[in-house]
Amino acid sequence: SDLVLAGNTTVVPLALNQYQLTSEDVRTLVFSVSDRYQVLTSEIEGVELKAYIFEGDEESGWAALNNSSGALKYFGELFGTPYPHKTFTIVESDFPDGMEYDGLYFLSDFYFKNYDGTFKNYLSLLSVHETSHQWWFGLVGSDQALQPWLDESLATYSEFLFIEHFYPELTDWWWQYRVETYAPVGRVNRTIYDQSDLRTYINAVYLQGAVFLHEV
Repeated sequence: SDLVLAGNTTVVPLALNQYQLTSEDVRTLVFSVSDRYQVLTSEIEGVELKAYIFEGDEESGWAALNNSSGALKYFGELFGTPYPHKTFTIVESDFPDGMEYDGLYFLSDFYFKNYDGTFKNYLSLLSVHETSHQWWFGLVGSDQALQPWLDESLATYSEFLFIEHFYPELTDWWWQYRVETYAPVGRVNRTIYDQSDLRTYINAVYLQGAVFLHEV
């Protein structure tokens, strides 16, 4: 009775301890279950947004929810295709980094607990990044293993496009903080099987990829 179910589509109770999740035109169906979630809700242009946040992280949960709300609307206009689903879900997780699915992304509790109340931090950047995957992962549907740059480079560069529109005074900061700090090198079009370690992979595919797209 204490468990809360977070899904990438509407969770419909059927009977005691029974739920149904139905979604069409998606690559994934995913859910997460916990007895620790605090649920934050919002709405934008007919899309219901929910953030499932651990107790004590409500302030950073609202920041992620607001960033994703703005990104859903802006990217729908910028990329020429509105967000296609009726729900959008953010789930604070107890594992590293983030992971995207149709209509849902996980983001590590590390980022929520280290949120500083401004946009100049990784919670803000990654909430925008993960939201952009609704296009680059969900609608475009590229191969994440063999051509990860067609997903991750575009998602990373989408952070810059968001900042350029909403926080133009932070564009130089973004390039320094997100990219130049790591002096990225390597081929943008590596597969995930070409990587020796995670940092090498991120530097080449995510960061060099963003530099490449900016040059283009």
